[in-house]
Amino acid sequence: YDKDNLAAEDWKGINIRIESQGPGRDKTSIQYFISEKIKDDFDIIFNDDGSGDAAELIAMREESKDSILVRLVHCKFSSEDEPGARISDIYELCGQAQKSIKWKHCGMASFIGHIKRRETQWQSVGHSRFIKGNSKDLIKLKKKARYSKIIFEILIVQPGLSKSKVSEDILQLLGGADLYLKKTADATFAVITSK
Repeated sequence: YDKDNLAAEDWKGINIRIESQGPGRDKTSIQYFISEKIKDDFDIIFNDDGSGDAAELIAMREESKDSILVRLVHCKFSSEDEPGARISDIYELCGQAQKSIKWKHCGMASFIGHIKRRETQWQSVGHSRFIKGNSKDLIKLKKKARYSKIIFEILIVQPGLSKSKVSEDILQLLGGADLYLKKTADATFAVITSK
C-alpha cells in the first residue's frame, strides 16, 4: 500500500483508546470524530456499531441519477496511548474490511433490511442509530437502488497507527486488503491514521 495514500489526522481532543460513541454520542471517541468529519458528505450516516454490525458506521448518498455510494467505516481503538507501528492495531481492521464485502454481494434490499432491524432494536430502548438522515431517507435509497449502480467504499480508521512510523509489514498487510477488495467487489479502500 502506498504510504502517501494514508490519510493522517490530528486527533486533538479525542481519546484514541475509545472506539465507540454509543447512544450518548461520546465526543471523545474515534467513531464520533469520524462521523463528524464525513457528516456533510452523505445523506445518511448510521451508527451500526455492536455485535453483528456491518461496520461501525454506514454512510450512504445518491452519487448520481443512477448510482448510490455506500461507505462502510471500520474503526478500531489504539492498543496504546501513543500512535506507533503496531501490526496488531491494524490486523483486525483489515479482516473486518475484507469480511464486510459480503454486504455488497447480498444486495441492497438485504443490506437495508439489516439497517432497519438494527434501528428497531435501539428504538425499543429510546435511541436512534441514525446520526444523519432517517428511515424515510433509507426507503428512498432502497427504491433508487433497484435501478442504480452501487458503488462500494471501505474505510478503516486507526489513530493508533502513525503514518510517519508505518512499517513495511503494515503497508504489505494494507496492500493485500486493498487488492482483495478491488478484485472481489470492485470496492475502493482508504485508511485514516495519525500523523
